[in-house]
Amino acid sequence: MFFRVLSNFLLNEKKAISIIFFSTVAGTAIIATMLSLSFEIESRIQKELRAFGANIVVEPKVSGLISLAGQPRYLNELDIPKIKTIFWRHNIIGIAPFLETSLEVNVKGQGIKLTGLGTWFEKELPLPDGSFRAGIFSVASWWFIDGRVPKKRECLVGLALAKRLGLKLEDRLRIGNEEFTITGILSTGSREEDMVVMDIEELQRIKNLPHRVSSIWISALTTPMDDFAYKDPATMTPQEYEKWYCTGYVTSIAKQIEEVVRDSSARPVWRVAEAEGNILQRVRLAIYLLSVVTLIASSLGVASTLMTSFLKRTREIGLMKAMGGGRLKISLLLLSGIAVVTTISSIGGFFLSLLLSDFIGLRVFGSGLENRALLLPLSILSGFLMNMAGAMIPLRNVLSVRPAIVLKGAE
Repeated sequence: MFFRVLSNFLLNEKKAISIIFFSTVAGTAIIATMLSLSFEIESRIQKELRAFGANIVVEPKVSGLISLAGQPRYLNELDIPKIKTIFWRHNIIGIAPFLETSLEVNVKGQGIKLTGLGTWFEKELPLPDGSFRAGIFSVASWWFIDGRVPKKRECLVGLALAKRLGLKLEDRLRIGNEEFTITGILSTGSREEDMVVMDIEELQRIKNLPHRVSSIWISALTTPMDDFAYKDPATMTPQEYEKWYCTGYVTSIAKQIEEVVRDSSARPVWRVAEAEGNILQRVRLAIYLLSVVTLIASSLGVASTLMTSFLKRTREIGLMKAMGGGRLKISLLLLSGIAVVTTISSIGGFFLSLLLSDFIGLRVFGSGLENRALLLPLSILSGFLMNMAGAMIPLRNVLSVRPAIVLKGAE
């Protein structure tokens, strides 16, 4: 009886099966691709958003009478590699230290007091498990050098400073007893355009400040801030503190950085952190809404198709009920054919989702999505969810038929 009903549905309802098949293929492919995208969207989009710049700034801790003395305070450059040893070390994708100090510069025979800035342009940090490439372009991608990166006895000058003093490439500046060649004009759209910029080791040597840095910029992949993230750690229970500490909030990462960089104060750049969180939440919401809309639209299409198909089988269902068939058995018989079509079409949706995921990944991120293994279970799950949900209303209607009335009308 079971196989007879199943074969009748598959052989006699070709139009309905075709509609369900193609609707399920399209719906499952879209839903699986969108959900797969949402699983890795945080890391992918955050990497893109790192163009916003550093989201954590580390500065010397200043408190008590030290803050009143007005003396410059510094961090130890030797502590910087320790940042890549914290719990969230793999989320640290950019590091650059800065040393900012005053300079006596002789420009074309005229002595001028300028601001000097030292940083890493490119630096390989040795780590226990390998190395890490740090430098200014990992935290400030908007820095543009018209020329080339300076080396020993070389420097950059900011665009505004170059215009004001009439400086150009290959001009020379005398800083102390040494001459520095200008190898590039720096454009940042910020205060660096009015500075003399060089490798931090050169500036440390000139000012006799070995391994001293004024601040450290850090670019880290973080979890969007929620209500719990803003809670004061001092008021947390041990269980809450452990959860907060082991979650990749910008605040918890900053706390861990303070623990490894001596006498430091790490603070989030809130404008960047909050902007990233808002963007991620809105993109996720858009993806989930699109998935829900797709699920509802596909379910309605399946419902309308099955309503017509089930109504054609009213007499068959009435006969089964008259012969003692229960609602559960009849439901299983009617849904078995849909389950077969759903399984086949969901697998088809899986193959289509592979193409969609590659297309979206290449268009948006420049590479295919990584969570491809999730596409098959997501396709099958979404296919059964949309088709079984779409079958509920038609099934409920046909199960409510009264055998006596249906069979009497069949005479």
